[in-house]
Amino acid sequence: MIETCCGFAVENKKQHLKEERARINRRLNYMAYGTKGMQEGKDIRIYSMGSLLCQIAKVTIKDKRALEETTQGWQFRNMLVSGFLILLRDGLAYLYLIYCFLNTGMSIGDFSLYFSRKYIESGFLKEGRKLLIIRAGIGGTGFKKGNWGLNSMLHN
Repeated sequence: MIETCCGFAVENKKQHLKEERARINRRLNYMAYGTKGMQEGKDIRIYSMGSLLCQIAKVTIKDKRALEETTQGWQFRNMLVSGFLILLRDGLAYLYLIYCFLNTGMSIGDFSLYFSRKYIESGFLKEGRKLLIIRAGIGGTGFKKGNWGLNSMLHN
């Protein structure tokens, strides 16, 4: 819920900054493309406007840089909040799991299964990888018979 609210606030800020970004981009585009013609170049030379245009361009680039830093700052804060919330959520789940293992007599098998499930739910399992979870104390996994690996019975 907190992550959603933070994400919404950041997107709202970014939307408000879109108009400012568009104004700065229009100004830069005009300076880059609107002053390229022969007549414009002649006027710039006649009226000695080169240094003025250079100063305006520097100010506009500085404004654009400040705007982008503001946007990136908001995105970074949002990522920090998200990371903290994920760490808090997963940390509490793992602490509870360890507490159950130490104090309630949870078996190693139950601990392993629950830990594996949390590992998958947290997104730690890499893309394209699969995890086979079998509740079997001894045997039943096919390991002893060599059924693991590529082109094996369990892989297919």
